[in-house]
Amino acid sequence: MANESRRTVSALVWLGGTLLAVGSLVLVLYGLYYFSVDFFESDDIPQGVKIAAPAAVSGTGVLLAAVIVQRLRKRGHERFEEAEY
Repeated sequence: MANESRRTVSALVWLGGTLLAVGSLVLVLYGLYYFSVDFFESDDIPQGVKIAAPAAVSGTGVLLAAVIVQRLRKRGHERFEEAEY
C-alpha cells in the first residue's frame, strides 16, 4: 500500500509540474506576442531600434545555446578516476 501511495504522489507531482510549466509557457508567449505587436507597430520607436532589439535577443539566444552545447559535450568527456569523495 505504501508503494501505491508513493506512485500516486509522484503522479500528482508530475501532473502539477506539467500544468505549471504549460501555463507559464502560455502566459509568457501571450505576453511576448502582445509586446512584440505593440513594439513593432509603434511609430514612436525608431526603425533602427526595431531591428537592433530582435538582433540582440537572437544573438543572446545563439550564444546561450552554444554554451549549453559546449558544456554538454565537455561533460561527456570528464574523467573522475582520481577524485576523492
